[in-house]
Amino acid sequence: MLPRLCSVTMRCENKIYQKWHSLRKSIRMYKTIPEFNRQFMISVSLGLIIGSFITYMLIILNNSHRRITAGPSIDPDSSLPSIALHGVKEDQEYLWGKTKEAFRYVYKHYLDKADWFLKADDDTYVIVENLRYMLMPYNSSDPIYFGCRFKPYVNQGYMSGGAGYVLSREAVKRFVEISLRNATGCRIHENYGPEDLEIGRCLESAQVKAGDSRDSLGRNRFLPLFPQRHLIPGEMWEETPWYWIYMYYKGEEGMWCCSDNAVSFHYIDPNEMYELEYLIYHLRPYGISFNMVMPPELLDKEIDQTSRSDKLTVDENSRLMIYDI
Repeated sequence: MLPRLCSVTMRCENKIYQKWHSLRKSIRMYKTIPEFNRQFMISVSLGLIIGSFITYMLIILNNSHRRITAGPSIDPDSSLPSIALHGVKEDQEYLWGKTKEAFRYVYKHYLDKADWFLKADDDTYVIVENLRYMLMPYNSSDPIYFGCRFKPYVNQGYMSGGAGYVLSREAVKRFVEISLRNATGCRIHENYGPEDLEIGRCLESAQVKAGDSRDSLGRNRFLPLFPQRHLIPGEMWEETPWYWIYMYYKGEEGMWCCSDNAVSFHYIDPNEMYELEYLIYHLRPYGISFNMVMPPELLDKEIDQTSRSDKLTVDENSRLMIYDI
């Protein structure tokens, strides 16, 4: 049995959705996936949700037959054990501080117990099986991280916090041992600011590569918005024009927007969590089978790099746009 994460903690900005108690139950469900050759599996052993409130999640992937979760909760009777991050204010403004402390905790307690570490927001839906599949060709000893790649502000780009990003063990090691000791390349003394941009800057200063997470057809696997916004032609331009400005690679609208092996979607509300759970893990069209093949080695090198959008310079005055992504 392998863990399937459904990000059931709700988006909490000074409020908690009343449906939290019923949704908690859904994370206890287990799902099976095909047993590929074990040499291709991600050999890690723990699933962890960590934070100082219901705001951030770090999930450590595993291939054991158990699923252990530790998570933030305001409910003292919660079935999810909590790990408090001390010294950081509980506010949307201090996401960067919480992210730093969370990775410090993971570095101290779990670095040698896992190969890949995923950070996702509380309104992010993650299909962990597809994340495992994407990571199979890669070595966690390499300094690399993956996600939905944005292009402003950081030379190599940085990964959207909302879509989630996954760091190799070496990337986490460098972040803590190099980045968080280097005030020149990393804002180590401040706790406020957009965490995805700040960690992107820090990782670049530590020579951690921003990997290409698209599939072999150039379709995105980490999606920073909810499915409808990506799938319905015209909605992106009308409702979220910043998407085209921020994306490192040119993308598409409609059915070509997203990989068949998509990893994550963002801005998923509690009801939509149930919808995605059913559509992904329960609905099965009669007569249709899906034959998965092993991914080629180092897939990101084989993607058509000409689809990268033109380099864009964004005025620092527009930086506040990032806070809501």
